[in-house]
Amino acid sequence: MERATQDWCSFRVSGDISDPDRISALLGVKPTYTHRKGERRSKFTEPYPNDMWGYRVSGDDEETLDDLLRQIGGVFLEKAEQIKSLIADDGLKVDVFCSYLFLPNQGGFDLSPETLELFTRAGIELCISIRD
Repeated sequence: MERATQDWCSFRVSGDISDPDRISALLGVKPTYTHRKGERRSKFTEPYPNDMWGYRVSGDDEETLDDLLRQIGGVFLEKAEQIKSLIADDGLKVDVFCSYLFLPNQGGFDLSPETLELFTRAGIELCISIRD
């Protein structure tokens, strides 16, 4: 299905992150964005309530939400044990947050069982924001 898209997915680690570089080393990838608790995106926004380490992938006109989730999975899911340690040992929250642009007459999106299993196996929460 061809569509003009602004879809993206982010693998996010949030909470009280004392050393963001440690997360990068543990996961084997550098973040595409970070912020610290108390920083502001702009002078018009509230301060961030916690630290965040994030890695974002964006789609092109032909990529589906499922494609983007598979890209995230390809980067992080081989690190399932390290991800679980961030949650259990460090008390951090790990999730994948997706932003999906719903267009008129589009009919929604599909996620394959294989993609959903990837995140379930690693214990990662999947969050989807649908915009119109």
